[in-house]
Amino acid sequence: MSVQWPWYLLGLLLLGLPWLLHLFSRHFAPERPFPSKQFLEAADPPKSRTRQLQYRLLFALRTLMLLALCALFAMPWFNRAQQSQAVTQINYLVMDHSLSMRSEGRWESALELMNAHINELNDEQLKLFTFDGALKTATANTIEAPGYLSADYGDLVRQLDATAGNESLPVHVTFITDAQQTSVPVHKNAMLYSTIEKLSVKRVANLDSINFSLTAEARSFDGVHANIKATLSASAFNDTSQAFERTVEVTQGDRVVASRVINIKAGENKELVLEQIPLPASNDLSFDVRILESDVLALDNQLQVIAQGSNPEPISIVQYNDLASPSALVFIETALSADGVAEMNAITEAGLSSGESISHAMAFISSDDRSTLPASLTNFVANGGNALVVLVPSEANAGNTAEPKEDSKGSEITFVDQVHALALNKSDWSSVNVYSNHSYSASETEQILLQSAKGAPLLSEEITDGGRLFFLHDALDGMGSNLPHEAAFVELLHALVNYFSTHDVVPNAIEVGQTLNLPSRMRLIKPDGSAIGQLTDTGKPQLLRLDEPGVYTLLEQTQERALMVNLNPAESDIAAMSVEATDAWQNRALLGEAGVSDTSVTNINDSVNVRQDIWQYLLPLFAVLLLLESIYANRHLGIKRDGSI
Repeated sequence: MSVQWPWYLLGLLLLGLPWLLHLFSRHFAPERPFPSKQFLEAADPPKSRTRQLQYRLLFALRTLMLLALCALFAMPWFNRAQQSQAVTQINYLVMDHSLSMRSEGRWESALELMNAHINELNDEQLKLFTFDGALKTATANTIEAPGYLSADYGDLVRQLDATAGNESLPVHVTFITDAQQTSVPVHKNAMLYSTIEKLSVKRVANLDSINFSLTAEARSFDGVHANIKATLSASAFNDTSQAFERTVEVTQGDRVVASRVINIKAGENKELVLEQIPLPASNDLSFDVRILESDVLALDNQLQVIAQGSNPEPISIVQYNDLASPSALVFIETALSADGVAEMNAITEAGLSSGESISHAMAFISSDDRSTLPASLTNFVANGGNALVVLVPSEANAGNTAEPKEDSKGSEITFVDQVHALALNKSDWSSVNVYSNHSYSASETEQILLQSAKGAPLLSEEITDGGRLFFLHDALDGMGSNLPHEAAFVELLHALVNYFSTHDVVPNAIEVGQTLNLPSRMRLIKPDGSAIGQLTDTGKPQLLRLDEPGVYTLLEQTQERALMVNLNPAESDIAAMSVEATDAWQNRALLGEAGVSDTSVTNINDSVNVRQDIWQYLLPLFAVLLLLESIYANRHLGIKRDGSI
C-alpha cells in the first residue's frame, strides 16, 4: 500500500494525547463537612498511587478517530491486479464517402472490407461513421452509397480527435478509403492525430485504374455564336506514357453542334476551344458537353454549361510615380483581354479621386509605401471600390531582384489558400517560381493567399470595411518571378475580376458542397423542379449548402437565371497516396515526426495493475466514529449542562 501525501502521517504523534487525557483525568468526590471528623486522627497520604485509564471505550473511539483522520488526509492507495479484458477499447470504423469512392469497383471493395472488419471484431464495441467533409454516424445495414462531396483528411483527423476526446476508453480508428492524393491537406501536419490512440488505413482495390474528367464554360460575344472552352484531365495511380484517344462532344438537345478528338496521357490536362457554335433562336442557351468514351467514374464525363453574355469588366490602371514597366502593362493587358473577361483603361491619381464611376482598379505603388497607402487609394477602397495593388520593389531593394538564370529555379510556391473564394487551388502553381528574396511581415488584418517556400508572399488580401483590397508582391516584369509567363497568371487575373464583380451577389457557378449566401426575396429551384425551403423563408437572407450538382434556377424579383453547381475537379483525380505516405500517416511520421510504436496497445492475455484508492472508505468510517464518540461522551459521562459532574 502507498500513500499520496505521507507527511500527514505525522499526525499519528497526537495519539498520545487521548492516552494522557484518560490517564490523568480522575474525578474526586467533593468533600462535605462531617461532625465526627474532629475525633479522628489524621493519617498520612499513601506514598504511591496506581493510575489506570478511565473510560477505555471512549479512549478507543478517540484513538481510532485520530487514525482515520490522519489516513484520510494521507490518501492511501494500492495496486490491484486486474485482467486486461476489463480494460477494453472503442473501435471507430470510418467509411470514405467522397465522390471518388463512386469510381468503378471502389465502393464495392469498401463494403467487403467493412463486413470483414465487423466480423473480425466479433463482440468488441464498434461505432460506424461515414466521412464526406463531415463525420456522420451510420449503421452497417442502412449505409448508403457515396454522394458528390469531397473529403479532406485534415478535417477528418480534426473531427475524429474531437469525437474521441469525449470517450472514456482508448479509441482505435480504421479508415476504409481510396487514399486519394488530392484529399491530403496543404499542411500535412493537419493529419497528425492526438486523442486517437491508433489509426489503421485500409485501401480499397482497383487503385491502378485511369479516369478522365471534364470541365467547361461557354461564353457568347455577339449573342449569335458561343465559344466553349473545355479542359480534359486524365489521372491514374501510375502515370504511363500510353496515350489515350478521347472524343469531346457538344450537343444541344438531340443535335450535335461540335466534336473534337484529343490524345491525352495520364497526368495531363489539355484545353480545347470550340468556336463559333450557333446559338438557337430560343432562350435556351444551354449546352451538354461530354466525353463519349466510358471510364471508371462516369459522373465527371458530362456537364451542362450555359452561354454567358460577353460583358467585359472595366479595370482602371493607375500608376503612382510611373512605376509600372512597359512589359508589365503588356502582360496585364494580354491577360485581361483573354476571353473578353475585362478591358483595361489607364487613369491618373486625380481620376481615381474624382469620384467617377470606377469600381475596379489596379494600382502600381512602391513596396516601401505598403504600410502607408496613398490617400486616394485608401479612400477609393473605403468607399466600396475593389483594388489589386502591385508592389514594385524600390531602388534600395533592386539588388535583391536579379534576372532569372536558366539554371536557377528560384523559390517554388508551396502555400496556396484552399478555402478562399478565389479558388486558387484550381490553378497549377507548381511551375511558378519567385526569384526575389524580399522579407515581409504580414499584418494582423492581412491574409496570405500565395507564398513561396522561402516565406515570401506572392498574393495577400487586406481585410477592410469597404471594398476588396489585394496585394501582389511582384512587379510583373518577369524579373522578380516567372508568374507573367505562366498560365496561372491569366487564371489569377480572371479569378480576381470575377471575384470583384460577384463577391456581393449570387455567382453564376459554385462547387457542390459550398455554402451559398442567398439574399432576401430570392428563391432557388432544384434541377428536378422542386423549391428549396418555404416561400416564407425569402423574407431574410439564407445560407444554403448545395450537395447535388446540376443547373439550379434562381428566381429574382424581376427575372430568373441559372446557377451552375459543378463537381469538385479535385475528386476526379483518383491518383492515390503512395504506400510510404500512407504508412507515415498511420505511424504519425509525417513531416519528419517520430513514429509511435504500438506498445500502448493492451495485450488481452496479460494482466494490468489498477490503482485502488481507500480514502472513499475512510471518510464514512470517520463520520461513524465521530458520531459514536459524541453519543458516548455526552450520555455515559454524566456531564451536566452547567458543566458540573
